[in-house]
Amino acid sequence: MREEALGRSVDETIMPDRYRQAHRAGLARYLATGEAKVLNKRIELVALHRSGKEFPVELAIAPSTGATG
Repeated sequence: MREEALGRSVDETIMPDRYRQAHRAGLARYLATGEAKVLNKRIELVALHRSGKEFPVELAIAPSTGATG
């Protein structure tokens, strides 16, 4: 549901526990240096359904120019 995701980061909503530390470290590196290994690329990874079941996803990650309402 939309309400379950609003205001929460991707690692809190769909990322399995085993990937969260690496994601947070990569995000911190990007914010500090602008260096990002996955920016503007398509990546395949495993996501976590709210039921707890994992499923494959493909994402394209791009920088945001700001939030929209």
